[in-house]
Amino acid sequence: MPSAPHTASDPVEPADLAVLEHLGESWCERLEPAVLAGSDAAGMAERLAFLVRRLQAAQLTLAPRAADCNAYAARATSAADWLAHQNGISIAQAKRALDTTRRLETCPDTKDAFLAGEISADEAEAVTDAAKADPRSEQRLLDGARARHDIRETRQAADKVRRAANSAEDEQARHARLHHTRGLRIGESADGHVEIRGRFTPAAFATVKPVIDAHMRLRVEQARRDGTRDGWDGYRADAFLAAIAAGGSGATTTRPAAKHPPAATATATAHTEAPTADTEADNEGRLFVPGDDIGSADGLDPKVNWNLVVLVDGIALKRGYAAPGETCEIPGIGPIPVAWIETLLPHVHTEMLIHDSVDIRAYATNTRHRTRPVELAVRVRDRDCVIPRCHRDPTEFDHRVPFADTHDTSVANGNRVCTPDHRDKTHHGSTLDRDDTHWRCWPPGTDPTATPPMTAPIGQHLTTWNLDHLPGHLPLPGDGPADDPPSLDLN
Repeated sequence: MPSAPHTASDPVEPADLAVLEHLGESWCERLEPAVLAGSDAAGMAERLAFLVRRLQAAQLTLAPRAADCNAYAARATSAADWLAHQNGISIAQAKRALDTTRRLETCPDTKDAFLAGEISADEAEAVTDAAKADPRSEQRLLDGARARHDIRETRQAADKVRRAANSAEDEQARHARLHHTRGLRIGESADGHVEIRGRFTPAAFATVKPVIDAHMRLRVEQARRDGTRDGWDGYRADAFLAAIAAGGSGATTTRPAAKHPPAATATATAHTEAPTADTEADNEGRLFVPGDDIGSADGLDPKVNWNLVVLVDGIALKRGYAAPGETCEIPGIGPIPVAWIETLLPHVHTEMLIHDSVDIRAYATNTRHRTRPVELAVRVRDRDCVIPRCHRDPTEFDHRVPFADTHDTSVANGNRVCTPDHRDKTHHGSTLDRDDTHWRCWPPGTDPTATPPMTAPIGQHLTTWNLDHLPGHLPLPGDGPADDPPSLDLN
């Protein structure tokens, strides 16, 4: 939507705001949503979203001027306190907003987009914060924010930029700093709950998160058997307490037995991508092992096997540390030192997943036993529900084209989605398709032939590298002993 012309020769006067206030109040008083058609209501809501962004941008450009002139002195104790009271937000939020407006002065393209209502204040905050670490990222992040207005995606992309810019910092020093600032607070909420807030290093939390996830899956399975449903946060809370109780008893939660060690999966790229590492559960590929005697004190067998998932670029593993733009992280937890991964390698099985930055193309392992390569490959590629704008944990393996029609369970025809979206696709007419680089989805009730799809990139977590410039020899599938299984085409 084009912005209204504005020139320095025709500045806005304070009195002019009265006209806008009168028009806005009159329009709101006459608004009766019940008499509008659904399409008209949706269109008006979208136009209002644009107007709200423009007005918010205007307010935030005025706030620094008022702060610089100390004009808030009679109204509040600080500029952030003043802005917080005006908008009914926290002082921390107001302070971030003021910081964003000042950073905009060094990001002219983002400033123009913000003032024109093309991006929100939260999107401007994420883009400018990342651009401060790496100015070259500004335009790419700005284009993504404009196109999708998905604040979670924008923040994730900005986090990757900041991590890449800071990865030259010594990994051990960073780990030590995080360890020094760890903490755990236990208190009572206003409604009587016990609240726990913790800060842990990713490497430390990685040893307990798979146990919590395994206990959670047990409870979800039991709820399905019982025909009951509860929220995922509730299951996770139960699993958290169960894992702690299991640790206290000393005999209820176990790692996989020696014959089923956690399998570290090294994923290598086929042309433009460097190897990555990932761990699968036991050699059956299971996330949990429910007992035959479900019926203990809480209705569950507390004995669980668990797995640890790690992604690390092979080029970083070979070098011993992650350079800017490389990946060494635990999905859902955060970046970890490569040195910590190296301590795992002598004790785990290694699997290779070769991909092209989007799809997993081939699979190989350094063990005689082959795990479920297709499921593992889809897990590596699809970290969130693949439905655009949905960021729930993926809980279902879905056949994009129904299995009954194709009998095809390849990586290209498989994807991971959350339970509500799987229900929409299976029973309510939602349509999911893809091209070479993007998922395309039409929600229930929309016509794919007449409605533009929602889109999301495929394999966005994979980092791109040129395999012709790896440091030294990097073992790829086929480099191992002669009895290693060959690469397996997953398409």
